Amino acid sequence: MPCRRVLPLIAVSSAIFIIAASDMAPIAALAQSSDPFGDIDLNSLRKNRGAGHPVPATPAPQPPSERRRPSDPPFVSTNDPIGSLTPTGVFDRAKRVYVGKSPTGAVACYFREEGDSHRLDIGIAAPGAFVRLATPEPREATPTPPVRIFAGKEKTRRVGGNEFTTGEYTILKAYDGPVAFSVPEPKKGGFTAVGKADAKRFLEMVAAAKGEFVVVQSERGAKAANIVAVYRFDATMVPVLVSCAEKQGIATVEAAPAPVQVQSAASPENWTVYENARYGTTVEYPAGIFSAPEPPSENGDGRVFHSADGRARLTIYASHNLDGDSPQNYLNKYIGRDGLSFRRVTAAFFAISGTRDGDIFYQRCNFSKAPNDVIHCLAVSYPADQKTRWDATVDRMSRSLRAGQGIEAR
Repeated sequence: MPCRRVLPLIAVSSAIFIIAASDMAPIAALAQSSDPFGDIDLNSLRKNRGAGHPVPATPAPQPPSERRRPSDPPFVSTNDPIGSLTPTGVFDRAKRVYVGKSPTGAVACYFREEGDSHRLDIGIAAPGAFVRLATPEPREATPTPPVRIFAGKEKTRRVGGNEFTTGEYTILKAYDGPVAFSVPEPKKGGFTAVGKADAKRFLEMVAAAKGEFVVVQSERGAKAANIVAVYRFDATMVPVLVSCAEKQGIATVEAAPAPVQVQSAASPENWTVYENARYGTTVEYPAGIFSAPEPPSENGDGRVFHSADGRARLTIYASHNLDGDSPQNYLNKYIGRDGLSFRRVTAAFFAISGTRDGDIFYQRCNFSKAPNDVIHCLAVSYPADQKTRWDATVDRMSRSLRAGQGIEAR
């Protein structure tokens, strides 16, 4: 008789790990649901999984050098921006959406999935749209920031008559905004991931994971992934959560950054904003480090900055997307994969990195939609032996890249 795959509520392996959250109550307390709509019936879920899923897979062994002991300190924040939520009212009983408060009194609109030893909250609060997992399972791995989050389907491979997981995931839908990721209890398994830009897009990503997983991975490598299965949350619940948040006065779209934000010149990095008048491209960058700018380009498409010692270089530029290329097509046509150690592509941007002649290079390009069809880019290079010093700086610049209101981008 053919086997059916039973999707676990909590999945743990040396390569795949589901993380834990703060304010974790004992398992007995979790069994007493605070959900006014009731607990999930695990037996019923297993019976209704359907025959179209692959055979249960056995995790592939991970090299000892890649393993992480539960006692290892995390590389992520332990400050949970959401906290354990207590329901205070029902917003939509049919969709299981209700209003709750965190220990600090912050208001949230959320949906809850709850099992024997886990609790998953999906919703919107002041910090942004979020998923928050609480479980007493021990920690085995932690993705290091910056992280990406997406709805994913686990990949498998067949060896003989058995099927094994590869530790990799097919991306069903990715969230392309900035993500705040925290592990409130380093030795337990839960996490909080918050989408910092558009709540609707973040929740649509979570809804795409129904029947599969929400996956959190480091942008620098997918070896250690934190995952959680999603059973009931679907696309019909997204507009209900957004409506609930709006009625509670919770913003669902992050406010646009101010056009220019200049830090005090007393700061050694002196972060400021470069804005291109022709295309409207803006990037926040450390003027105290890139203190030797070249003259503006003759055609006004961008500018080049150097560090005082000449070892680091920053280029900010834009151009018309004359062929209407997607990020993927653009990479295939002009860049390829040679020499790249990092490559991320979404529908809205690509980011790549690698090493060349003793320097690390990083490039990100955002693709604005029609009718503008402009590609906004930044490229930075610096000595490879200074990687640790540059990681946070490059990450901040990359996340700040925006398309503004230039003369030719309106």
